[in-house]
Amino acid sequence: MRVLKPVLFAVAVAALSLSVFPVAAQIAPAPCTGLGINCGGAANSLSKYIVKIIELFLTLVGLIAAIMVIYGGVKYMLSAGDSKEAETAKHINFFALIGLIIVGLSAVIVNFIVGAL
Repeated sequence: MRVLKPVLFAVAVAALSLSVFPVAAQIAPAPCTGLGINCGGAANSLSKYIVKIIELFLTLVGLIAAIMVIYGGVKYMLSAGDSKEAETAKHINFFALIGLIIVGLSAVIVNFIVGAL
């Protein structure tokens, strides 16, 4: 029972945080007419696919990093005063947060480069 409560809490937090994605799916994209953006053409289709692949990759890596943050938090809670286990959990959280920062900055760089094209 001692292990079950933190795991259930982590699952509940993850489920609640993922519940906002359907709302984000209802946001209408901005029309590209009149904005000076090339909305079609053969040259644009390859870059669209490349951008989608990069965005998918960054999303997956960000999701893995977020899961690792949750795992590190659960591991820290379950360390039960063992300093070695607590230190390991702190390292997991530290490196997972560094990974999230890198993924976020990578997304900004990709969007900046795509916007410049």
